[in-house]
Amino acid sequence: MRKTTSLVIAACSILLLPLTGCSANDPGTSGDASETSGSGSSVADGSSSKEGGVDSSESLTQKVTAANEDGTAEVTITAPESWYSWGPGDRVNRGVILYTTVEVSDDQGYTVEVRDGWAHECTPENLSSQKCEIFGTNYLSYETLDPITIGGYDAPGFEYVDDLDTYHSREQYRLLDADGIKLSIAIKTSLADEEIPQLVLDVRDSLTVEHVD
Repeated sequence: MRKTTSLVIAACSILLLPLTGCSANDPGTSGDASETSGSGSSVADGSSSKEGGVDSSESLTQKVTAANEDGTAEVTITAPESWYSWGPGDRVNRGVILYTTVEVSDDQGYTVEVRDGWAHECTPENLSSQKCEIFGTNYLSYETLDPITIGGYDAPGFEYVDDLDTYHSREQYRLLDADGIKLSIAIKTSLADEEIPQLVLDVRDSLTVEHVD
């Protein structure tokens, strides 16, 4: 059965599992997110890039699992404006990955908002105060964020992963607004009957792209 899934933005309980190093900041450090904010810059070096997507096994930096009391996933992620030009026929050069995993059913829907920004660290302190964005330069309250759904492109850089870390092909689309700053990702997929229905959203931040003729 084919269904559409999405993730809604709000305050939530998040378990942060760092996997490899990444450029990060939090309110308790003297670091400045501007060190990663150069045009086309990335917290990954791009060496693991490949046409049609990013090699997730090498570029993965963080894994985040989010769930609230009723079992829905709620998480905020961000992306730079360079994503605005990413569409069919474009090549993803480099980036980092964020996963969020939740149980889904045929009648459930989720949306996720992507905001302009760069990677920084989420700490237990700023998570509990609802001031942490998984990717971004500003610590904004989840309650101030609104999801968007405008336009759409094929997204060859996104993949679904089950709880055994096995990759599967899915239909995926990324949505963006007119100015390219806020992005929203919607994913349509069909799960095999024997699969545990878990949604894993694979998001790459700080990407640079080039068109493939």
